[in-house]
Amino acid sequence: MKHLKLILFTLLIMTFSISYSYGQEIEDKMKTTKVNTFHFDNGDEKITYKVKVIEKRKSATMGSETVDPNLEHVAKLISIDNDTDNSYDKYLVLRYKKMPEETFKLVETKKGFAIIVNGKTLEYLVGEGTYVTNNKDSDYFLVDEFNKF
Repeated sequence: MKHLKLILFTLLIMTFSISYSYGQEIEDKMKTTKVNTFHFDNGDEKITYKVKVIEKRKSATMGSETVDPNLEHVAKLISIDNDTDNSYDKYLVLRYKKMPEETFKLVETKKGFAIIVNGKTLEYLVGEGTYVTNNKDSDYFLVDEFNKF
């Protein structure tokens, strides 16, 4: 009888442990890095600068099934490195909700470069060291910016 109780208790604990572990969310992670080189003409000289985009994604999953693709968020660390002046380094942290069919483009403009995500645009003005968006796209992006220390 004593052994039977011990066996039943062990089976009960194992059942709760297995069902608890299946109920836990698992988080998938991804990280990519891409570097682009652009040129900016400030009137006196042509400045070459690099834009490095580091992307991190997290998505919640339950076992092998994704919980909800709309819960997936994308964060991109964008560093602007002017090779001629070390004090010019600038960083942007760009965050937005992941869409099922995402398009991300980094294109050179006359004033700097533009980031186009799913048809929404954020433009970085190299000469001014700031970014701008139009009114309809301003709520799409969450942006933090800071200088290199």
